[in-house]
Amino acid sequence: MADHTKYDFNGKKSLHKNRMVFEVVKKFVEDNPNVSLIELQRVFNRQLQGGMEVVEKKQNLSGDKLRRYFIKNNEIISLSNGDKIAVTTEWSMGNIHKFLKKSQELGYEIKESTENEGFFPDLTDKYDSIKQTESDLPTSDEYLFAFIKFFSKESGNSENQKKILQFHLSQQNYSTTARIITENLGLTNIGHANMLCGHLAKGLCQILGKENLRYFVEILFNFKKTNEFNNELQWILHLPVVEALNKFFSMSEEEMAEFVKNFEQKKPVFKKNISNYPLNLILYGPPGTGKTYNTINKALQIIDGDFPENRTDCEKRFAELKQAGQIEFITFHQSYSYEDFVEGIKPDISEESDQMKFRLNDGIFKKICDVAETNLKLATSQNQNKYPFEKIWTLFMKDVDFSLEEEKKVQMKTTSFFIYDFNDTTIRFRKKVGKSVHTLSFSTLKKMFYAGENKIISGGLEPYYSALLSQLLKINSNTKDVSHELKNHVLIIDEINRGNISRIFGELITLIEEDKRDGKLTAKLPYSQEDFTVPSNLFIIGTMNTADRSIALLDIALRRRFTFFRFDPDTALVKFPKAQKIMEKLNEEIVKSKGKDFQIGHSYFMKVNSDEELKTVLKYKIKPLLEEYFVNDSNKLENLIKLIDEGI
Repeated sequence: MADHTKYDFNGKKSLHKNRMVFEVVKKFVEDNPNVSLIELQRVFNRQLQGGMEVVEKKQNLSGDKLRRYFIKNNEIISLSNGDKIAVTTEWSMGNIHKFLKKSQELGYEIKESTENEGFFPDLTDKYDSIKQTESDLPTSDEYLFAFIKFFSKESGNSENQKKILQFHLSQQNYSTTARIITENLGLTNIGHANMLCGHLAKGLCQILGKENLRYFVEILFNFKKTNEFNNELQWILHLPVVEALNKFFSMSEEEMAEFVKNFEQKKPVFKKNISNYPLNLILYGPPGTGKTYNTINKALQIIDGDFPENRTDCEKRFAELKQAGQIEFITFHQSYSYEDFVEGIKPDISEESDQMKFRLNDGIFKKICDVAETNLKLATSQNQNKYPFEKIWTLFMKDVDFSLEEEKKVQMKTTSFFIYDFNDTTIRFRKKVGKSVHTLSFSTLKKMFYAGENKIISGGLEPYYSALLSQLLKINSNTKDVSHELKNHVLIIDEINRGNISRIFGELITLIEEDKRDGKLTAKLPYSQEDFTVPSNLFIIGTMNTADRSIALLDIALRRRFTFFRFDPDTALVKFPKAQKIMEKLNEEIVKSKGKDFQIGHSYFMKVNSDEELKTVLKYKIKPLLEEYFVNDSNKLENLIKLIDEGI
């Protein structure tokens, strides 16, 4: 569930996370009028946020970054040297605790707000940014379902919330204000009305899977100023909400129960949107800046919504999800190919024979796409009683032991056939008469299973597919009910720029785009001839070492389809003072000669706690790296090594 905790700071009440961060940074600049951008970035370093600069020059922001920072004129902070800086808006319960700790170290007192819980009280300067269009909203039936669930006997929610909705429904144009609600319903104060509406909105968001909204109240209202001289806001009910409430207040308990039953049979999926994460993301920067380290955090946030503070717990959870098939991790290299990534024909040498055979193998990308797509289909299927295909297949084959040369008999209308072997791509069988070997496609049978019928194969092998499908569907219908939750899946590609992207992805590079997924665009695979698509619940995270190749040199197809987050060296993470000083000096010289993409990352020095450990790192890690950087510039290399020796 999303965390919508508000904060009080510097006399301002109920600040949202990002607004609180903005006010702290603003206050720090006021208290330190001669601070520079570099100094400011050292104090509020990117590790506090987790990957983005907390403060950045406005002129450096473009494209996707513009919507990730406060950029209105009244939100830009001016430094004494004339620099105009912006503060990032990207804060969540996963990183805000780091900022709070830093603020405490700086001597700033920040308290969690106790007023207007669940509602943002100061919307007067934001009302125009939280207007919802009808297309963004749930349907009236979805709202009705949520209202019934929220006000069920088991929930124990306040009758005052019902009264607010009834009163609101009776107002002209379905519009009112917190003040008018308070006066007409005899509530304690406006804050009480805000709190009740906030709790109501929060509860509806939880039921509807809309916790990603910036403000919970977006689920119920649009906002409009009463006039230009008055900061009071009109709360305007969304039309689908009006439709749902009219039905809700006219229904009996029996009718509500019947509606919920029928509605749940259809099982609409309220998909949680990971708004902070694009489907395709690349973490890039110099070596040793924590790119691969942070892929674990990013993957857990995408799947679980957050990650544990303890690194051991992070790695344990990561391993669990990897074991469960929700996460896959690969490293690209120069010889990595389409056949490794998607599918290809590879030799298969039988232990029982010297003969070499060839079989079609699925690559890691195709495998995780299949797993994610299966989950997506089950979660969104009108028939929620289906088990995964693999589960039903296991039940079907449970009494067969191929190691004992047993076979699985499949009965047809007038005859039968016998399965004697299978793998993740092929089912091998023999007919009742004759010695010839025949094969069925595992993935084709799987698609038939989820469709509930054969709409793919006609003629030829159709009777064999149909007979097998019939038995699988029969097992499925006799298996007890089970529900399926929509899950996100993550493919991590380490060192993505070391592979030949055009060669590895092939024609599938287009399919990973957000608007091409879920069958909106398909491609026929060259070996299996299957129609292939990329599901919307698969996230791709790549890492890129800029010392190997700059972004400018990347395949344009990759650049266009991925969002990039930069990681830079952070001396604040280096605890040993001498190591910190050497790292800073080395990077200053490297930037002058080769640019910021070749800096030395903090991870090289983070475990250094003594002069001896520092000498070891410099000798066996840093010097070889510098020799690689400056292989054609012996003078510069000599100067840098001299700098190291002097520092030691």
